[in-house]
Parts: sequence; C-alpha cells; structure tokens
Amino acid sequence: MSTPPVGPQPSVDDLTDGMRRVLAATYRGRDPSGLALATVDGEGLVVDIRLAPTVARHETRVVADAIRQAVTAAQRSIVDAFEALTVAGQRVEPPSMLDNVPTAGEEPR
Repeated sequence: MSTPPVGPQPSVDDLTDGMRRVLAATYRGRDPSGLALATVDGEGLVVDIRLAPTVARHETRVVADAIRQAVTAAQRSIVDAFEALTVAGQRVEPPSMLDNVPTAGEEPR
C-alpha cells in the first residue's frame, strides 16, 4: 500500500489544470557555454534551436554537445514545472491501483 501524503493536498481538478498548463507551455534551455538555446514544447519535443553567431568557430562535436545540453536543460525545465505542482516539497502520488486489491487469503473489501 502507498502511504498517503501529509498535509493539505490539491484537488484532482487543480492538478489536472496544472498538468494541462505545463503541457501547453514551451520551455527554453541553454548550454553552459551559451552556444546553443533550445526551445521544447510541453512534451519535450524540440521546437527551435538558436545558435550563437560564433558557432562557425567551433568544432562540429562541440556544437553538437552544446545543442544536446541545451535540449536537456529545456527538458529539465518541464520536470521542474511538474515538480512545482507538488505540495510542501512532497510529490503528489496518485493512489495505486493495487491499494484495494486483497492479498492472498484476504477477503475482498
């Protein structure tokens, strides 16, 4: 059985609305060197990649790594947005489908 979260919990409607907002938004991420800026949609799919004007001065491998890091940073922003839907720093776990399933030898409720 899962343990119920402590403290006030958002309603299912609040969580659903929040999830819809997260999925409808776009998110940006930049690589640490500032060479690439990636934009992803709420599902993490790449919408746009912008490269610094100095991109031609860098090796292909460096540019590819910058793009990967920028996309990863943008996708991490989605995770952060979903985590912001939690209460008091605790994840809101949906009830398990197995919570009400009797164990072997136990009578169904």
